[in-house]
Amino acid sequence: MRSIATCYSEHATKVSDSYCSGPAPSRTSISHHPTRPAPSSVTSTYKIIRNASSPIFVTVSWSGCGRGGRGFSVSVTDKIKSSACHSTANSFHQLRKPKGSNEFEACGSRIELLWNLSPAFYETGPEPVSGFYVVVLVDSEPGLFLGDVEEIEDEEGEIGFPKLGVNGEKIRLAAELSPVSRIEKFVSGRSGHGSYSTRAQFCRVGEMHDVMINFGSGGDRSAAGVSVWIDGRRVFQVRRLRWNFRGNQTIFLDGIVVDVMWDLHDWSFKETGEGEKEEDGGGRGGGGYTAAAAARGAAVFLFRTRSGLDSRLWLDEKILEQKKDPERAEFSLLICACKKPG
Repeated sequence: MRSIATCYSEHATKVSDSYCSGPAPSRTSISHHPTRPAPSSVTSTYKIIRNASSPIFVTVSWSGCGRGGRGFSVSVTDKIKSSACHSTANSFHQLRKPKGSNEFEACGSRIELLWNLSPAFYETGPEPVSGFYVVVLVDSEPGLFLGDVEEIEDEEGEIGFPKLGVNGEKIRLAAELSPVSRIEKFVSGRSGHGSYSTRAQFCRVGEMHDVMINFGSGGDRSAAGVSVWIDGRRVFQVRRLRWNFRGNQTIFLDGIVVDVMWDLHDWSFKETGEGEKEEDGGGRGGGGYTAAAAARGAAVFLFRTRSGLDSRLWLDEKILEQKKDPERAEFSLLICACKKPG
């Protein structure tokens, strides 16, 4: 039987030379650095696994960077499908103050939130890049830490967490933490031309990668196309969106299989009224894609790693036979572009 690497290398794109074999990707590089549109919102979901306890999903959403100011919210749930929803009042908390703490019950546990965004540094988007912290405690044990500040204080003084990244020492989490998904939404403008770039880490042991989506220009709508770039190299290009507005591509990245799916139907046809009409966008894009987004002419790109044994490009026979290879956590990066805000 042929190995998975052999099967996929015939039809997939390889990004990392040191991790797999197969046909070489496009060596074309980007000679210019287009201005990146600022994301209008960024939502990240993390899974906290504690001993002898069901996993807890924590979703942190950052939004707003215009006149209305920035804000963020935290949602805690025990079901991944509802981690981005706000249906449970006691699990969703909109945090408007730049510094504070909050305590509530969720998923049968006592949840404590500690945050300080007062000295935070921002670039163009709503998510801070340095000088802040957000901490989630589950039953008084640290479960999630975001930030890089020197010290974290509660109302009575220091809580005793070390600075993240100092002398190679990170915050000591009492639970296993793994990222589940990241959703970035931005407005490209009515022309639908330009580029959007971000950074993402697709597995724990992998590197941070530059991901860019380039929306091609040109007066002929039927010949318009988009291309996806990773670390300055074009991994694939979609041409003639009138016929190829939906599809998928498999790429190899950091030794794992990543499925890339796109849905450009509303991006290509919504404003002209051509093509089929779909009122409900539910389920497309792994969550986060809605009928409201479709009404704004949305383009959706989903990067999703595979979980389990099929996520590996190669498997040692002994490991496979003894089933000692641990399952990889599945991670999704969803990028949603809209031609007009809403």
